[in-house]
Amino acid sequence: MNNSIPIDKIYFMIHPCSWAASAHGPSTERKRAEGFSISNWYTALNWEMDVNQKQHELIDKMKPNELLIIFPSRQSDEMSKLVKHGEAALGKRCIVCREPDDVPLHHEPAILSEIPEPIRHFLEDDDMEGRNIFWNLVPEKFKRTLYEEIKYISSVIGYSWPPSALNLLAIAHIYANDISYEIDRRGFIVDPNTVESEAFGEGFEQCAMYWKSMIPGHLNWSRPIENNFDLSVSGGQILFDAKLIERISLTNDIRLFLWEKSHGIPLALFAKAGAKFTDPNHDVIIPLSQLEVEAWDLQQKLWPTNDSILETDNEYLSVPVLNATSKRPNETCYLIGCNVTYENFRNILVQAEITKTHQ
Repeated sequence: MNNSIPIDKIYFMIHPCSWAASAHGPSTERKRAEGFSISNWYTALNWEMDVNQKQHELIDKMKPNELLIIFPSRQSDEMSKLVKHGEAALGKRCIVCREPDDVPLHHEPAILSEIPEPIRHFLEDDDMEGRNIFWNLVPEKFKRTLYEEIKYISSVIGYSWPPSALNLLAIAHIYANDISYEIDRRGFIVDPNTVESEAFGEGFEQCAMYWKSMIPGHLNWSRPIENNFDLSVSGGQILFDAKLIERISLTNDIRLFLWEKSHGIPLALFAKAGAKFTDPNHDVIIPLSQLEVEAWDLQQKLWPTNDSILETDNEYLSVPVLNATSKRPNETCYLIGCNVTYENFRNILVQAEITKTHQ
């Protein structure tokens, strides 16, 4: 008799209680830091409380062919309640992947930030200070695979990518292995060609998007893990008054998220739902003649400014697609339409040219 359980959809709940983990609020030192907003911190906390309730409701509504994988935030009463609810309501269909303190940070050698072609040195210099610390944190069965992956990536895009991405590469392998092991151990059957999946948590454009983008590739899933904004929270004040209107699928697994802020102001973000580290970066070319636009990261305005990191020739603005692999820094770029209706804003962005580069 076959007791295997088919699973058609998998939910990834990623760090859902990050603000609650600071039980006494932000520290005095943090409150006094330049640019830190106490009111924004508590706005995000209140938002998180509302979203946590929605996450509890999702658990109660999950179908017998659906699986929940929880990646906990730091310890808090709220986090414990979500885990206990998931385990009680779903039984073995709730997988608590790893407590945060059990996930090692594979810190790259500090010297890599000071030298050209840092990845070449990381691969070839056996005596580099700090190199063994990184590799000693990688489980033995992943070391050769990860080493060969880093070599292959470098053969495609060169040796000058950010060394900080080494941690993300290692964690993606570890999490994919954990997920595969638990699915098999619990007797689930997942069809890699048809399984659907959805990620949510905190921050929406940070942990809830990053390493998960590489998981389907490691598990040989055909479809990417989509992001659910309505079950997520962000520390970006730009989203505090935003209501998601739609998520549009574009080429190369790129998603265009579109919100409406208060008083009808439209907001957008381009992000990859799934990615391999060797994938090219993508930029969206925004025609400035058609659109008065502001660009923001989580807290700071990126455009228009006198020293913007975004490329422009004053006719077009090049906006990075959030690739979610840490291969390229400064990719989080929200766009606000300042002189345009939602529909026109949507049409301009959907029709905008998308370019690719390995730089």
